[in-house]
Parts: sequence; structure tokens; C-alpha cells
Amino acid sequence: MEGLYYCTIQQLQDFGLERRVISEDVTVTINIKVVYEEPRILSYFPTEKCVVKCGQCLTARVEVIPDPTITFSWRHNSKLLSQYTTNVLEIQNVKDENAGTYECLVSNEYGEVSRSFQFDIKKCPTAKRALIVTNSVYQNDKLNAPHNDAKTLFKCLTKYGFTCTLINNLTAEDMEREIKKFFQSIKEKGAFVLFYFGGHGCMVNNSLFMIGCDADLGEVKQNQGVYTTILEDVDTCEPLLFISMLDMCQVSNNSLKGKQSNKKWNCNVIQCCATSQNRVALEHVGSAKENSVYMKHFEKIINSKENMTFLDMIRAVNAGVDEETKGQQRPSVTSTGRSDFHLSDPIQPL
Repeated sequence: MEGLYYCTIQQLQDFGLERRVISEDVTVTINIKVVYEEPRILSYFPTEKCVVKCGQCLTARVEVIPDPTITFSWRHNSKLLSQYTTNVLEIQNVKDENAGTYECLVSNEYGEVSRSFQFDIKKCPTAKRALIVTNSVYQNDKLNAPHNDAKTLFKCLTKYGFTCTLINNLTAEDMEREIKKFFQSIKEKGAFVLFYFGGHGCMVNNSLFMIGCDADLGEVKQNQGVYTTILEDVDTCEPLLFISMLDMCQVSNNSLKGKQSNKKWNCNVIQCCATSQNRVALEHVGSAKENSVYMKHFEKIINSKENMTFLDMIRAVNAGVDEETKGQQRPSVTSTGRSDFHLSDPIQPL
């Protein structure tokens, strides 16, 4: 409190029997000045741009020096959100339109401060569908891995909520028909769609060629395989994410005519190849004969790295395959559009 204060210093002598003043009175003047100031934000969350999945909760908050006169208001893309009047913003079951910039304004009679937050809303799939095609029995060859790979992939994907269709040993004509039929069967726009092929394949003038089981591998004809450009038809079902996985060789075959593509995808795409151009895709290394090398590593990663994005999962698979085969088989992956999707992303029906 403001005013004059006096201080007298005394000393006790002879065990407290005598009190003696040993100083003069000291006068202390205290002037208290009240400082009025605008609100001060102590902390805030989130501290950087945040991605929230559709259907989840969007939360932001600020912490300030306590002051009963403070008021809070929130804006979204400059539009006032009149229902939010505390230091916490919480929006349940977010949708696409909830993306953007949120601003918290903290005010008292002496001023105003603000803090902005950026939120990106990540869409979730309306469905999860997969077509798994494996060719293991050819006219003059039999592969051991594709049938086992199909069962392994089916088990892995159903764990994440995929509805899977398995088809084995198709001719080129049947393969083309079944792929188109599969895409046409997907009625949910915004789905996760995955296509897998395991079997013999080759590279034709930079075009990938999936060989049907009716082919003579000694002399593959143009009508005995399907170019992967057929997968571009997936656009007809307007997926949120399309994943193609090709577990086949890419050794060049110059006797066939290639089919080039200048496709501009209208959806997010992740394209995975078990090997790279002019390299083989191995069935097994050493004594592990149940799955192909690629599928063995895929199963390991997908069951142990559930929090990874799918793209990061595939990168980990590729690194494992490259290391095990000592560079003989070098998988590749490319992505177009967003790549932050997880196989575990929840289904949000339309």
C-alpha cells in the first residue's frame, strides 16, 4: 500500500534483560503505480499447421494471464464463430469445409491480441476395395509364390477393412475383362482402390505388360498380355486414392509394340513396382519359399508399422528388398497428389 513507513532497529543486551536502540528511525516512501495492459497469451496449441481427418475433432486453445475482464472470440476464414466464447475451440465430426485459418481474439478494455491456427482436413475413404490378380500356371512354367502372395495380401488388407476380390490364373482377355468389371462395380465415389498383380511381366518400350497365363513365355504375343495403361480406367469410379502394386519382372521385350501413356490422374495415386526396369522380381531368396521377396517384406512392414503412411510403408519395403537381394531387385514407388494416407484411415460413408 502507498504511504510512509518507519523502521527502528533495536538490540537485546544481557540475554534480553535490556533493550537498546542502535539506529535512528528510517523513513521509507512507497509509491505504487498501477499498470494497465492488454491481454498476454502465454501458450497456444497447436503450434504449427495441423491435419485432421474427416469425422474427427478439431481442437485449438490459448492460455492467457488470468484476468476476469478478458473476452474471447473465434473466427474461421475471417467469419465470426459466435458460438465459441472461451479460450478453447472444439469442432466435432469435421468436414472439408472446416479447413482453413482459425483466429482467436483475446480482448480486454486496454487492447486486443490474437493467435492464428492453420488446419487442413484430410478426407477419409468412403469404402476400401481391392482386386488381387495372380497368375502362377503358364503354358511352360509354374510360379510358386503368386498363390501364396495373394492369400498373404488378402489377410493384410482385410485387417484394414478392405473388401478384396481374388482371381487366379487369367488369360489376357479374362484379365482385361475382370479389371474393367472391378472398376465398374465400385459405386462409392471417394474410395480407396487397390490393384495387385503377381505373375510374369515384362517391359515393352517403357510400358509395363502383365502376361496372361495363356502365354508361351518363350514367345509372348501381343494379345497374350495386358498393358498397365488399363488401370487408368480407375478414374471412372472417382477414387480418393488409387494404389497399384505390380510384383512382376520388368525385363525388356522388344518383340512387342509398346503402349505409351500421357495420363494426367484425377485422383491421388501411389504406384508400386516390386522391381525396376530391366530387373527381375525374385520368388524367394534362400529357404524362404512361401512368398515372393517383395510380399515377404510387405507383410512384415504392414503388420509392424501400422502408424506409417502407406507411402512410407512401401519405402520401408523397398529398402528391405534392396538390402536382402543386394541390389539384384530394386523396387520403386511413385506418387501423384496427396501421399499422407494410412491404410487404417477410417471409412466415412457418404
